[in-house]
Amino acid sequence: MPAGLRVGVAYMLASQVMFTLMAACVRGVNSLPFMEIVALRSVSGMILFGGYIAIRRQSFLGQHRGDLLWRGCSGFVALLAHYYALTHIPLATATLLANTAPILVAVLAAVFLHEPLKPRGAALLALSLLGVYWLVSPDFHSSSLGYAAGICAAFFIAFSFFFIRKLKQESPFTIAFYFVTVSSLGSVPFALQDWVWPDETQWLLLAGLAISAFFAQLWLTQAFQHGKAAVISAMAYSGPVFAWVLGYLWFGETLTLMAQIGAGLIILSGVLIVYLESRTKP
Repeated sequence: MPAGLRVGVAYMLASQVMFTLMAACVRGVNSLPFMEIVALRSVSGMILFGGYIAIRRQSFLGQHRGDLLWRGCSGFVALLAHYYALTHIPLATATLLANTAPILVAVLAAVFLHEPLKPRGAALLALSLLGVYWLVSPDFHSSSLGYAAGICAAFFIAFSFFFIRKLKQESPFTIAFYFVTVSSLGSVPFALQDWVWPDETQWLLLAGLAISAFFAQLWLTQAFQHGKAAVISAMAYSGPVFAWVLGYLWFGETLTLMAQIGAGLIILSGVLIVYLESRTKP
């Protein structure tokens, strides 16, 4: 495996650990209004990323402002959909649905970035789609809007990944700053309408949410600046594994047998994509 790809894979694995902790914190504060959670996560990220950019005297605006803005908008919609799913369906399921984004990332990268998608890769991506169906179908009736939000999140996460891949010449902090700024502008006005002051425990969870989201976003952005988009994004399938463990230990959540089979198909296809692509000469 090329050195650059190894670095990208390491960043993606680290980001998935942080995303899992972030998701657990979101579940922990789900008694707060939904838009308030989104707003607090976004504003805290804007302060952290903005402060770092100011200290390092890097660019706030960047060079490719159109793509940066598109990345921010797609990321904001993905954030809304994903956080809604996290508060309405099991942690592992919401995480796995979000991480089906490689299905679209591979297609977008092949069309716009000229990264070839081989037939075997397309077959594995089709297998992961079957896995999504089996994962969602057992409990879809119990929270159809939550599952629909999870699938919607995957689509917009894919677009976010695609723009991150296009912006490989931009600073990861500038890319992330656009995302949290757009998210703040889009969520704060709605959050203020139904504001509920958090208690001490909720403030601790919100602090954990802010810190884990900061490093998750940073390392995710850095991951996509190394190697092929399809390979790096497929490593996001490690996230559901972490989410299963944490969801069981923290919230006592379990999946049906059919959902476990579907999840297994998704993860297997992702691992095989990484293995096959790693054997391809750079």
